[in-house]
Amino acid sequence: MRYLLLLFCSFTLAQNGISVEYLSTINKNNSEATEQENYILYNIDNKSIYKPKIANNSDKYVNAPSLEKKWHNKKQKITAYKVSPTNTVYSTDKIIYKDFSENLLYTNRILITTRAIIDESDVDFSWDIVNSKDSINILGYKCQKAFTNFRGRTYVAYFTPQLAINDGPYKFKGLPGLILKIESTDGYYKLEATEVKLASGINEIDNPFSNEKIISLEKFKEIYKETLIKRLKASKSLVKGDENDGPIEIRFDDQLEDIGMGVIRVD
Repeated sequence: MRYLLLLFCSFTLAQNGISVEYLSTINKNNSEATEQENYILYNIDNKSIYKPKIANNSDKYVNAPSLEKKWHNKKQKITAYKVSPTNTVYSTDKIIYKDFSENLLYTNRILITTRAIIDESDVDFSWDIVNSKDSINILGYKCQKAFTNFRGRTYVAYFTPQLAINDGPYKFKGLPGLILKIESTDGYYKLEATEVKLASGINEIDNPFSNEKIISLEKFKEIYKETLIKRLKASKSLVKGDENDGPIEIRFDDQLEDIGMGVIRVD
């Protein structure tokens, strides 16, 4: 009887829309900027949106020895926080929109001090599903194990065929069941479901970026590099004498995704 009840509940969730809360942890190499916060995934009628449970949540910087709000751009939805005397981070609420019928995936990224909306619909995951003997239980759901590689990291995921939705947190998707837990093998990124329930108070999911300009990831990288180089050159021109002799290098090591930015150098 308990199995039949769980099966019925799983079918109801999959058919009528689902809300999943995840605890997200990004263990930055610069530990002062480590982030931990709760996200919600809503999946209704072949569309989903993934966003923070609490908007503009500065409490996510759990390792910050001090926290000071430096500025907030309401239009661009970006806030600068000083998490220590020598470390300032730029923050925005990460939002992932997926439309499975149209094979769309849109997300936002910080472009220096502005916000860009990126079309990442070409993101495709190649999954290696492990024998069901390695299954675990999460929130009462039996989950199978799978591996994938994505932009510089290897991930292990746990998905449940009991919820027949090929979705998951962040950009992850494409498994024969909802992803309830996923983490990178290097410990940098971890997501785990803490609650699964019917999506109440929301009947449909609209594209949150429908009124904004959407660009490709390649265009984003091009604009980012051009803008950063221009600002670095302007900064060097203000420094006189021997202090201006050496080159400036910007590396993108402490990032969740390796999108091929490489090293930016200004002599």
